[in-house]
Amino acid sequence: TRELEQRLLTAEKLSALASWLGMPSDDAMLWRAWEPVLFNQTHDLASGVMTDVVYEDTVRSFDFSKRLTEEVIEGRWESIAARIDTRGEGIPIVVLNTLGWPRTDVADVEIGFGERVASDINLVDPAGKATPVQFHQTEHYGDGQLKRTRITFVAHDVPALGYAVYRVIPRRPAAMAAKEASDEKQRNFIENEHYRAAFNLATGEMTSLFDKSLQWEVLAGPANIIAREQDKGDLWELYRGLDGGSHIAMTNQQAVPKPGSA
Repeated sequence: TRELEQRLLTAEKLSALASWLGMPSDDAMLWRAWEPVLFNQTHDLASGVMTDVVYEDTVRSFDFSKRLTEEVIEGRWESIAARIDTRGEGIPIVVLNTLGWPRTDVADVEIGFGERVASDINLVDPAGKATPVQFHQTEHYGDGQLKRTRITFVAHDVPALGYAVYRVIPRRPAAMAAKEASDEKQRNFIENEHYRAAFNLATGEMTSLFDKSLQWEVLAGPANIIAREQDKGDLWELYRGLDGGSHIAMTNQQAVPKPGSA
């Protein structure tokens, strides 16, 4: 009961912040999540005088509230996080404080590297100062570069009902970085008698397309840019993430499959 009360309060705070930022909120879902929690605080349920069958049903109602609450928190946080400017060097880590006062506490996050770009990392706070980190469950590529790790650090003075952006900066030995830069300079383009095309090997984007006969640079900016979006279902809408399974199952009642149907 206490855990869900705290989660629901967080969900309400995030919903209020999202609404303040101009995003629609679903108060009906919050009420649906609150109802079982409030119902289960009646005297006989709370004092433990019911039979096992009653408490099995009670636990199921708590699970229902927990699922709805986590869905609200995830949806509201994604909406808010999408408006935070995280541009800059390295991997951004946004630390959110849902309390009504500034908070200094331990933060824990998992980070991964799709390429062999880091033998170690630095973590810097919003002011650019180095922050000590502790590593857990670290995995490496065959050449010793970091593949995945979980880090723990202390986030200092995160504003009340606010956030702080920390940054993970990959580090490589100077000799390795120099070799990779030299290799990239030699291999980042292809050409024939008509065209020369250059690429950013880290991202796959085309950085230049030069027409030799016209002496003309075709591109005004990077091309062939790849965007990664989270896949939440099969319903696709233009300029939106794949979020079909996230909402349809909640708002539309789905019939029970007929016997023998797939």
